[in-house]
Amino acid sequence: WYRLTENALTEDTLFFISNQMYAPSYISLETALSYYGFIPEGVFKITAITTLKTKNFTSPLGVFGYQNLKPKLFFGYQLITFNNYRFKIAEPEKALLDYLYLHPEISSEDHFEGLRLNTFEIKQQVNFDTLNNYTAYINSKSLEKRVKNFIKFIKNAQFTTNQSGLSTAITHI
Repeated sequence: WYRLTENALTEDTLFFISNQMYAPSYISLETALSYYGFIPEGVFKITAITTLKTKNFTSPLGVFGYQNLKPKLFFGYQLITFNNYRFKIAEPEKALLDYLYLHPEISSEDHFEGLRLNTFEIKQQVNFDTLNNYTAYINSKSLEKRVKNFIKFIKNAQFTTNQSGLSTAITHI
């Protein structure tokens, strides 16, 4: 693949490149969680879901990682248009679900706390009915339990407003 260097290298461009580099794929996991503002950390690797073999590519543009999911689980993404191009990215609910599905070790309030999630943004953007419907479609008892614990954790989050007027999570009850 080649790109014209006079074109700005934006996040959208990197997402488009990721989709083209290894198809079919859609942006998800840590990259999508960061895109939606659900995690505070910067992400230095573009992560995506694919039905192909799990693979990583390193290029002058960055590192691109792809995690395999079976074709039945390749759903829940949207097309974002920019500059006459489009890229596929997981919906907020599916990005969370992909992450929980591929990280079965994350299951308790302590684990969720350790992720330093922006619970305010999650509450604002996530449709919990959609999250539950997607979970039911996947039909995994262990995933259902993790999602139930995750939703309880998010819904119990308490917030405070800082001097800038931004809401931040302060504690869980």
